[in-house]
Amino acid sequence: MDDASRAILIRRARDLAEETFTAVPGGTTWRTLFDRSATRTVDLASGVATIPAGGSWPSHHHPVAECYDVLSGEGSVRVGQERRQVSGGTAVMVPAGVPHGVVNTGTRPLRFFYVFPVDSLDDVEYTFEQ
Repeated sequence: MDDASRAILIRRARDLAEETFTAVPGGTTWRTLFDRSATRTVDLASGVATIPAGGSWPSHHHPVAECYDVLSGEGSVRVGQERRQVSGGTAVMVPAGVPHGVVNTGTRPLRFFYVFPVDSLDDVEYTFEQ
């Protein structure tokens, strides 16, 4: 590992461009904090997602695990057959390959930090449920 890849990286989500899947309904946006394409990091991709009031991140699955840490707002998370209410301070572990989705049930944006054990978000192959 070279010195540049060992240097501390500090990024603010609010300073980064919003991203979205235009083909996916629900209004979810995200800002990539760390991944191979945004920074020189490897083994970890993370960012902050925002779901507007009344919006959702539709049910989907991918071959890698994912973790959410809800920062603010209120919502409902489905992982497999279980559905749970979440709000700021709630963490959710999503096992690899398990269908999951998030719905904002509150009146303000639902924001959560997400983490994948991959070099880049481009490495995450999403399959959205019909």
